[in-house]
Amino acid sequence: MVIIQSKSKRKPSGARYKTKIIKKRQHLIGRMPAMTKVGKIKVQKIRARSNSRKLRLLNVEKVNVYDPKSKKITVETLKTVVDSPSDKNFIRRNILTKGTIISTSKGNARVTNRPGQDGIVSAVLIWKFIFIIILILHTTYLLYSKIIFNYYIYYNKLMRSHRLPASLSSELFVTKYIFSGTLDADSIWYI
Repeated sequence: MVIIQSKSKRKPSGARYKTKIIKKRQHLIGRMPAMTKVGKIKVQKIRARSNSRKLRLLNVEKVNVYDPKSKKITVETLKTVVDSPSDKNFIRRNILTKGTIISTSKGNARVTNRPGQDGIVSAVLIWKFIFIIILILHTTYLLYSKIIFNYYIYYNKLMRSHRLPASLSSELFVTKYIFSGTLDADSIWYI
């Protein structure tokens, strides 16, 4: 069956649209995605509209990497896919799309173009300290959220024995102890 890039004939409910719907036309034909992978270079030349040519990159082993610090572009070897925002399965299958984080000989880089449309892979180096900052922020957030959650549960159990309303007691506890800074991270393990 042919892939058509046009509006659907039916609504999400299943009813048909009342406006005039055109049949399938040749200018509406689409193609399957290229699914560019890591490997020995393989390029497919296809005819595009108005008899122009389009290069589809099927496999790639070299990447044009831009270094923001030195402001220079170098050709580096592509090792593997580290992260993919479009699909987590693309990491395992080593498929490149726009926004994919790849590992190169210079370090990690983010793909800035569409390899299946352009015929090349362009990427920008990602600084290592950005990864470290994100990791530190993430771990501190998880640590403090765990501390607040555990103290919240402990204090609600304590207040239930004194017959105070749970919502009032937990709010008082959070405002009095957590935000005043009297809680320490070491005491969480003793509760």
